[in-house]
Amino acid sequence: TDIGGFLSPLGSYFTNEELGTKKAAVIGAGGAARACVHALASHGVRILIVNRTVARAKKLAEEFGAEWASLDESGIKKMAEFSDLIVQTTSVGMYPETGNDPLPGYSFLGHELVYDLIYTPRITRFLERAMEKGCKVINGEEMLVAQAQAQFEVTRNGRPSSCSSSNAVAPVTTGAAVGIVRFISSAGSRHGQSSSPVMISVGAVMVFIRSTRANSDGRR
Repeated sequence: TDIGGFLSPLGSYFTNEELGTKKAAVIGAGGAARACVHALASHGVRILIVNRTVARAKKLAEEFGAEWASLDESGIKKMAEFSDLIVQTTSVGMYPETGNDPLPGYSFLGHELVYDLIYTPRITRFLERAMEKGCKVINGEEMLVAQAQAQFEVTRNGRPSSCSSSNAVAPVTTGAAVGIVRFISSAGSRHGQSSSPVMISVGAVMVFIRSTRANSDGRR
């Protein structure tokens, strides 16, 4: 569900065919970046992986036939060739260090679709800068909601639904997921803790969804 959850919000901007013609820059080279690169590569996207430790970027890039660069002036310059989609997969900018920017040297041009996997805060400094230049943006909460919906469908049907899933399920799933995401995020913030940009407790999301669904069914 990580890959499906990542791709789902992109469907509002690109068809599968359109996505395959795009070039993307992925910031980071950890587990979250790997899931995103896998998803994009499976759709034929040309990818540049940019990371502070260039050896990690190179290793991940070679696995998926992508290009790589360091988070320095030359790497940022190279990003101009891969700026249809920019995916930020690191924890830089997550609460409590919300003023941090993973790529302060990059100047947005306004045509980029900018995707930050962080969900706390909903609008990071990175996304804020992109929006100021007129870019369209996606935050990590959208991805997490899509992951939760996919998990719900696996639990209910034994497989994820397609993008045209039942409208009867979506309101419960989406509302529940958003509620639990915000609850966990705020709880972590109060205790000075943070989670991976990609994964918080999907199990907790599913418990909340099941209880919400059960209550809804009981009222019918």
